[in-house]
Amino acid sequence: MKISSWNVKGLSAPDKRRLVKRDLTMLNLDVILLQETKLNSDKVVDFKNFCFKWEGLFQDARGSARGLGILWNLVNIEVYPVASCDFWMACTIKCKKLNHCSPLFNIYGPIKMEDKLRVWNEITLQVNLLELGKVIMTGDFNAILNFEDKVGGLKKPTKVMDDLWDFVSNYRLVDIVPKNGKFTWNNRRLNFSNIVERLDRFFVGEWWLLNNHSLEAVIES
Repeated sequence: MKISSWNVKGLSAPDKRRLVKRDLTMLNLDVILLQETKLNSDKVVDFKNFCFKWEGLFQDARGSARGLGILWNLVNIEVYPVASCDFWMACTIKCKKLNHCSPLFNIYGPIKMEDKLRVWNEITLQVNLLELGKVIMTGDFNAILNFEDKVGGLKKPTKVMDDLWDFVSNYRLVDIVPKNGKFTWNNRRLNFSNIVERLDRFFVGEWWLLNNHSLEAVIES
């Protein structure tokens, strides 16, 4: 099963929509999770019609910010919504080829500390209700897991890093490094002003490794 995650930073522009549709086809994806779509209800309908061969679940943006989406290949995948909030979506995906179901989370981590704490509490409550061993949790977490996840600039607050590490450790999640590179964010400045970070992540439950099932992660940036 091949899953991609992408903070698209807006899907209103035709060029960005074409890029998403290109990835769906050229990368032969089964599922793509989108963060920061910045789409409201009417624009969501337009985008789903644009990707007419794919089914999708979307969460509306708040004004001109946020917005989440999940698109899947109808031939290979079935998706059943579970719960959602302003910064995350949870669903159950069934891979027809492997004939099993997995909880899937699409996450866009907030910037403000108080929002981060609230979101982790919400996700923790939801995770406790699901079959954790098969979980797939991906998205733009807006947080690093350790100091090696950032090169350049000032150090991140350790509180945010510790909270993410505790969550990963408590639920025995496995951190999958995507094939297309470790760092997922770049401020695109030159020389000593350049900062790169790994803010987008792909976590899975231990079941995926113990059962030797093929799961390929692609993180766009």
